[in-house]
Amino acid sequence: MREKAYTVILIIFFIISGFAVVRSDESKPDNAEETRTGNVVVSQKAATTTAKNTQEILNTVGFRGPITALPKWSRVLNEMKKSDYSLSRHLATGAAGESKRWLNFAQSISSLSRKDKIDRVNEYFNKWQYRTDMDAYGQSDYWATPLEFVINSGDCEDYSIIKYFALRELGFSHDDLRIVVVRDQIRGIAHAVLVVFDGDIVWLLDNITDMLLTQERYSHYLPQYSINENYRWSHVPIQKKNISQGTNPRINPILKK
Repeated sequence: MREKAYTVILIIFFIISGFAVVRSDESKPDNAEETRTGNVVVSQKAATTTAKNTQEILNTVGFRGPITALPKWSRVLNEMKKSDYSLSRHLATGAAGESKRWLNFAQSISSLSRKDKIDRVNEYFNKWQYRTDMDAYGQSDYWATPLEFVINSGDCEDYSIIKYFALRELGFSHDDLRIVVVRDQIRGIAHAVLVVFDGDIVWLLDNITDMLLTQERYSHYLPQYSINENYRWSHVPIQKKNISQGTNPRINPILKK
């Protein structure tokens, strides 16, 4: 269901930031696979001294760990593994026409820059019509495989999943890609996006807009957890240091369910 009121608010938000939104989005229930995050706010100083298994996204620091308690994502990975994580081979198992169209498209953008490839992939899959999980799959929260998505479409995390494997097939490393479940603080709901690390730039691919924007333009998104095919990250906010008074890590009861 497209939310006109939210679309107006989001357009105003991006106009203030110097951009405009070109698409509207869905209402996502809070039980999107898992909506918990750590409750500790990390100081700016502590964030800069964390180990290599951490990474900053949307003004949070992520702490890496094994993929656990994510059966929906594990199911998608198991299906992709059957095709050696190749999007084209996976699609060919049940949607040969879509596989051929994707291969032709992938070949047409193969010589573009990384940024342009990211941009074109975002546009390509955003053409699928948004559908709620209940409408498409008869469940309140369902993570679709790319094959299921091209046949039935899906909601926010389903766009992120197929974009993830599309970029993997275009040569992007899993280390550069992260599906991020966020809290949309304007709508007060869970949402999912794909984050791409491109050198010092962090791009955010969102099904609500075809515009390719950096993470700095999405201050209303608060990460809860993020994943790729190998790891899972728990996210906690970075607390900016107050130069005059200083600051210490403290407990911050955010996103309690």
